[in-house]
Amino acid sequence: MDQEEFWKRHDVVKHFTEAELQQRGMLELDNAQRPTLTNAIHPIFRQANWVDVRPIHQTQLRPCLRLASHFITNHHLLPFWHALLFGPRLEVPRNIAVGPDYGHTLHTFHRIFDFTTASYAVSTLELKRTEDALVSLAGSIQITVNREPTKISGILTTKRTFDSAPAAGFAGSTGLIEIDRRLLDTYSQNYLTISERLRLQYYIASSMVHELAHAVEGAVTPMLPRSPTRQGPPIFVLSEFPDEPFFERDRLAECGHAWDSCVIGGRPCMWGDEFPAGYAIGKWPGIDFRDDLPVRAKAKRWTTVYFVPMEHIQALFTNKFWSDEGIGRYGAGEVIAKKTFGWREYNTGDVVSDDDEGISWGDSSRGRIPDSDGVIRHAAYADPSFDPFQWIEFGAGEVDEGGDTVMG
Repeated sequence: MDQEEFWKRHDVVKHFTEAELQQRGMLELDNAQRPTLTNAIHPIFRQANWVDVRPIHQTQLRPCLRLASHFITNHHLLPFWHALLFGPRLEVPRNIAVGPDYGHTLHTFHRIFDFTTASYAVSTLELKRTEDALVSLAGSIQITVNREPTKISGILTTKRTFDSAPAAGFAGSTGLIEIDRRLLDTYSQNYLTISERLRLQYYIASSMVHELAHAVEGAVTPMLPRSPTRQGPPIFVLSEFPDEPFFERDRLAECGHAWDSCVIGGRPCMWGDEFPAGYAIGKWPGIDFRDDLPVRAKAKRWTTVYFVPMEHIQALFTNKFWSDEGIGRYGAGEVIAKKTFGWREYNTGDVVSDDDEGISWGDSSRGRIPDSDGVIRHAAYADPSFDPFQWIEFGAGEVDEGGDTVMG
């Protein structure tokens, strides 16, 4: 589908014209370059781990796998993986958090905060321990293509498997990452521009690592004995999957989205054939509500989704970004795109599901200051009273509802 046809048939970004997104650097770069990464691909993504995937697809995905490898090997980004693998797990009182009626204890996992440097620091020894653990898991994780269409086109999923024993030192299960076949079909098309393909490559790379977080958690945590309060499965089911832990102060427990928000700034809010309209992310959990996950607070009244500038996505696929001149100099924050332009979503319900009429995804701020269409053209935040009509503008350097600094 060409650009003109796409913009006729899709209303993905609701209030934005193609010209406006192009002007703000969210669509086509004048000097777009294909990925130039030359780093080694992590053993987790090695060719031997791919099952029933065409060799041509493995070759085409190499730029994605190189970026995904940086996400799980760069020392500035390893504190999350150290926390997931070895970090302290604290029990969450049942009067604070509730989940599906499994009857098991819920937990949080945490990074280690170094007060002397005011950062999440991990010692050299623990960094090496984390690196070694991820390498050892390479034999416990496989990647395949999901031939059955998923609910949302272009997503990836992870399953626990028990075909073989987990890696030495791990008490949980092996994992299988499944890629939606339609995603690879889109990726193989020649009509994609370089910028469109870069956005798709970024999505695939980050989604692979999102799913890897689930697989790592599955390897760390063993199956649990059946709870006497468990509802649903027949009585002969003697074990069950444990709930994933909350990450630090997250409202919902979902390890993949925890990585999304912690490392790259948020979960993707565009999928499948929407990439011609740019790439946008939103802070997790935002106003999301999932009745299949443990929860310990009500959904937010509002959240903001931001476009990721193409210059940022292009930079991630260069060796310079991952060198001492880039992330080595500026730290983990470089991986998160600057927040400059996006739209606001408002939750008019109390605690509602994503498909409930209480959430109006694109028109959430219609009629409100500063933009009648809910568009964030100059960063703004809502009054803490959650009065939907009280929007207060602010400038660069202040903090939005996701807790992140907004760039002017």
